[in-house]
Amino acid sequence: MNTQSRHLLGPITEFFGRHFWPGSVRFAEHELVKSSEDMRVWPIFGAYLGLPPNVAAVVTSRDGQQSQYRTGGLLNLPHGLYSLQYVDMRQQRTILYDIHADTLDAWQVTLTLEIIWQVRSPLQVIAIHRPWQAFTNECRAAAINFIQSHNHDTLIPARQSTPLEDTEISEAIQNQVRASPTFNGFQLLGIKVLERRGDPLRLDKIRASNEQLTTYEQTILVENEKLKLELQKVQQELMLVQQGRDVDLERARTRMLVERTEAEMQAEIFKITLAMREKTIELENAARAQALRQEQIIEGMKMIKDFAEMFVQMQMNPGLQRTIDDSAMRTMMQLVQSMLQSSSGGDAHPLQGKFLPPVRPRSLDS
Repeated sequence: MNTQSRHLLGPITEFFGRHFWPGSVRFAEHELVKSSEDMRVWPIFGAYLGLPPNVAAVVTSRDGQQSQYRTGGLLNLPHGLYSLQYVDMRQQRTILYDIHADTLDAWQVTLTLEIIWQVRSPLQVIAIHRPWQAFTNECRAAAINFIQSHNHDTLIPARQSTPLEDTEISEAIQNQVRASPTFNGFQLLGIKVLERRGDPLRLDKIRASNEQLTTYEQTILVENEKLKLELQKVQQELMLVQQGRDVDLERARTRMLVERTEAEMQAEIFKITLAMREKTIELENAARAQALRQEQIIEGMKMIKDFAEMFVQMQMNPGLQRTIDDSAMRTMMQLVQSMLQSSSGGDAHPLQGKFLPPVRPRSLDS
């Protein structure tokens, strides 16, 4: 005869169980497993198991056989006496305060963690003595182990150091918790680092070092500012020197240009002066030549005058006329013409055609 045939009146048991079941299971603080009174499965009637949401039940027979239930209802179990344990399946949020340990460099670091978790396997959880304490202690041990495997400045922000991020810390602790056998009955949903506190002595040393470093940096900044000002001053002086050199160079170029222009002007003036002197000499020579010709003309005119007077006297004096033959007259006329030509520079004298007739041979008798 199977189990269902033994519980022929099971629907009646289920009906009354639903109506008279209290409807809730209350867990004390930090209690995950709550033991209830022994439950009897009656022949023909069976037994009714009431379960609220997020609560599981583990039913254990006298011979140690266990069954777990996530929902309530009529139990199809052989009749007999069973022990009943309720397991809290709700998602838990636990804050672990003041998890402190010494770091690798012998400084104390304190962490405060928020753990989000819940029961995964009710059968495994009821086998653990005080499961809430066991699980939270496992999380604490993982956090302590993590602190002990790192240096102080790796966990606590210090000057000239890059501490681990909260996510890196939480992930490392989660990996250690998951590796523990105690974790098999639980599900770890997340760990959040709420606080990190360093060792006061280490922090005081860091603070003093930071103050010294800050003072040193401020001194360096002041010195750097002084150096900047000195550099700016030197640069300005160099710029002024360069500007002075540029001005001197420009002055030298201007002076050379002026000197070259003056030299060119002097040369041009010299050329003009030389030309003027040559022209003056030429004019003086021309004036001398003109004065010489005038003197020669005056002398020639005087000679012509003297010759004309002599010629007139000869014509008026018959006795003298016979003594001058044609050849003597011709010679005298040629002499006058040569004098006139020499006084005019070889050209015919302008008075020659007006005052002196051409020389013609004639006899004294005519």
